[in-house]
Amino acid sequence: KSMNLSIVCVTNDDGRQAGSFVNRMIRLARTLDAEFVLGLDGELAQKSNMRRFADKVIDLPAHDIPLQETVLDIAIESCAGKYVLRLDDDEAVSNALEDWLKTGAYQNGGLFAFPRVYMWGDDQHVLANEGMWPDLQTRLGLKSLMFGVNSIHAGNPNGTGLVVPYALEHHKLLVKSYEERRQIADRYEAIRPGAGYSFTYGRYNTPEDIYEELIVKPYTDGNYAQ
Repeated sequence: KSMNLSIVCVTNDDGRQAGSFVNRMIRLARTLDAEFVLGLDGELAQKSNMRRFADKVIDLPAHDIPLQETVLDIAIESCAGKYVLRLDDDEAVSNALEDWLKTGAYQNGGLFAFPRVYMWGDDQHVLANEGMWPDLQTRLGLKSLMFGVNSIHAGNPNGTGLVVPYALEHHKLLVKSYEERRQIADRYEAIRPGAGYSFTYGRYNTPEDIYEELIVKPYTDGNYAQ
């Protein structure tokens, strides 16, 4: 039968932070009868043992700018699925989103966006400051509509798509220390002024530097349907 869904993740991590998220993606792929495609970006990732478990592994070419956006299209090109779900190496789908994916409802549409929640303190709490919520992410669509997200902070060139009220969980603020997040911001800032430290983008790396007060709310299963 033809493959209906590919889940793709590009990582430059050696597996210490990404490994547990990659394992969750593999379990999700099994649950959904989907293909899991892992793009290993650079030597560090390519030497990791994460490659043993993916259905398809793409060793992505070394590139001058240390940003996964520059190699994302290569990983998406290799997906066999009619639809592609893209996840970052510090993200997980919520229980509510997994349940929705199981229904196959996306097969009636072209492109979909999900609210992304930023875990804070632990995985039972999320940030609710304006700008952090909802952080809409266009991450699922027909393969042909998932190309072209290839610059820093880029949106999907085909638009936002249909907003589905089930969350993507972003664990970045839990798994990366403040110092590590500052380093990411420095790198972004070097590529494009403002991309690391402006109010618009700095909040996604170091929200504690951007907001006078962090608004924290309890998190349950990621169901934000009214």
